[in-house]
Amino acid sequence: VGDMERTGVKILSDLRGFKELQGAAGALLRDLKEFHTDQFDGWTREVGMAIYNKSLSLNTDEPVVQFERGQLMHVNYNPRLVGLVREVRQLAVLGYKIPLKIQEAADLAKRFMRQAKALEQVILDTSAASRSDQVANFHNTIGDRMIPSQRPMMLEAALEMARLVKEQTGVTWGDTAAVDTYIARLQSVVERLSRENNKLASYHGQISDKVVALMNTDLLRHQQQWKDGLKDIRGVVGLVESQVSPS
Repeated sequence: VGDMERTGVKILSDLRGFKELQGAAGALLRDLKEFHTDQFDGWTREVGMAIYNKSLSLNTDEPVVQFERGQLMHVNYNPRLVGLVREVRQLAVLGYKIPLKIQEAADLAKRFMRQAKALEQVILDTSAASRSDQVANFHNTIGDRMIPSQRPMMLEAALEMARLVKEQTGVTWGDTAAVDTYIARLQSVVERLSRENNKLASYHGQISDKVVALMNTDLLRHQQQWKDGLKDIRGVVGLVESQVSPS
């Protein structure tokens, strides 16, 4: 609107009705500025109140992860803080003066945002290079994705993850080095558990396919196919036995 008003002065000022157009443009510009100011003031009040009542804050003395009811793992980082960091950055670029308390909260949130995202990321699909799923979600759902008969084969890795998860109470946001170490250890054991689960599921699928094929094969007429199929099944079982040490 401002650009239109300035351009109009240069090329339309000699036309009839220009003063009326200029007045309307000026009024619209004032209304827009007032609207922007009202929106920014409302945003600062809302965010300031959320910071004051601690519904939008990060306590550096809190554990980085905690357990909710049902022993579900939860990353102790308010996702609204990510939005706060983005909003403060965008408003600052537009020239708004951010109140000190809000700026400090955004700076603190930004400081730990990388670690929070790292905690929420893990490789679940070993063929993918990106860490796309949450560590907490992996912990909370890995049991559902395991084939029940194969769970004992993954006991060692599962116990290692359980032990690491229990250590979370001593890791707080304030100790950045400890958080980074904890994240690295969690990611390592999660990747191992996921890798073993995927491998065992693949073997299970191979055996299932062989069994289905044999069920559709006449034993009396195709004895050699049955012998070959059973040999393949025993081969897969033997491979699993050689890779999984007995508990």
